Amino acid sequence: IDETRKININLAKRPLLQNLFKIVLGSTDMDAQELAASIIDWRDEDSMLTIPLGSAEDRDYRNQEYSYEAKDGEFEVMDELLLVNGMDEEIFKELEEYITIYGEGTINVNTAPREIFSALGLSEDLIDTIFLYRAGEDGLIGTYDDNAFTDRTRIVYKLSQFYNLSESQLVLLTRIVDNNLVTSSGSFTIKS
Repeated sequence: IDETRKININLAKRPLLQNLFKIVLGSTDMDAQELAASIIDWRDEDSMLTIPLGSAEDRDYRNQEYSYEAKDGEFEVMDELLLVNGMDEEIFKELEEYITIYGEGTINVNTAPREIFSALGLSEDLIDTIFLYRAGEDGLIGTYDDNAFTDRTRIVYKLSQFYNLSESQLVLLTRIVDNNLVTSSGSFTIKS
C-alpha cells in the first residue's frame, strides 16, 4: 500500500486534518476542528490547548478512567490514535485508509484518492481533470494506456496541455502542487 497517497498525521497542519475529517467522516466544522486540534495537541510538545474548547492536553487525559498524558511526540503506530480525545474505533476505521505516520508529508499525485485531493483544497473539476489524465485515452484506471506524472514541476503544464484550465484553476493547482504533491513514493506498507 502506497503510504504517500495518504496524509501524514505527524506532519499535517490543523486545517488539512479538519478538511479531511469533514470529507471522510462527514463531520461538522466544530467536530472536525476539535478532532484535528486534539491530534495536534497529542503530538505537540507543549501543554497548551490548540483551541480553547474541544481539544485535549494532559489534564484532560488525566481525568480518564485510566489516567495518562498526551504523548507530546509523533505517533509511532497508527493505533496510538485511539488514545486521542474524540477518536474511537469507528472513526479510526473510517480514516485508516486516508492517514499515515510514514513519509515526508507530501502526497503522490499518481496514487492519491479523490478525498485526499479534496482535503488539500482542489475543486471537483480539478480532481476530475487529474483522474482523467491518470486514466489515459480509454478513461479506465489500471489499463495499458494510463498516464503517470513523472516530474512534479510539470504537473500543471501537462494538465493544461490536455484540458482547458481557467486562470484561477491554474493558480490553485500551482499552489497545491508546489506545497503538497510529489510524483513518486518512498513509503509502503504490506498487509499479509
